[in-house]
Amino acid sequence: MLLNSKKIALIVIDVVFDFVEVSGIFAKTYGEDDVKPLVEVKNKIIDTLSELKDTNDGSLISTICCQSIYKHKQFRKKGLEDLCVTKEGQECMIQPLSKFFDYSIVKSTNSIFDLLEFKEISTNSTKPKEEFIELLRQHDYVMIMGVTTTSCVRISVEALIQLGFKVMLPKDWIACRKTQTKEGEEFYEKVKESVTIIDSCKQLEL
Repeated sequence: MLLNSKKIALIVIDVVFDFVEVSGIFAKTYGEDDVKPLVEVKNKIIDTLSELKDTNDGSLISTICCQSIYKHKQFRKKGLEDLCVTKEGQECMIQPLSKFFDYSIVKSTNSIFDLLEFKEISTNSTKPKEEFIELLRQHDYVMIMGVTTTSCVRISVEALIQLGFKVMLPKDWIACRKTQTKEGEEFYEKVKESVTIIDSCKQLEL
């Protein structure tokens, strides 16, 4: 699939310590085996971002790091009371941010549009939250990577669809817990008429 000079806003959701590290809260709560897909997708995303930065001058692709800051007991499930509450738990595992990302956003719920902060990384300047949507509208597609398929990715994709964005989902670069694989596939089935779903970013010539 060749995207002839199409502009893409690539948002990487919640590749942060508490979700994608074996010592993070997700692994402690659900077990290392259940969260293995989340741990593995981190390295896939890092490799893809490295390749994009090496082969593109930034004029066609804007990369956006999305992190979460949650409140204590925002999630009621036992074990998740402090999910993304501490600075360690909130930290993006793709570092340094300035090497891989052009912008960063910090959200307070499962949706990328419930923003606490929107920042341009090169200038370290905080921008009005309203400009985040304006930035996305400057692109032909919004591509989503990250975790988890059944939570933040799902809710954010549904919001993007409602706002009229063209959304692209590379399935191999999006992950959920093993025990939620069926729910993840049901999500793709639900949105398949509204988004572009591809198996891998390698199908694209970016």
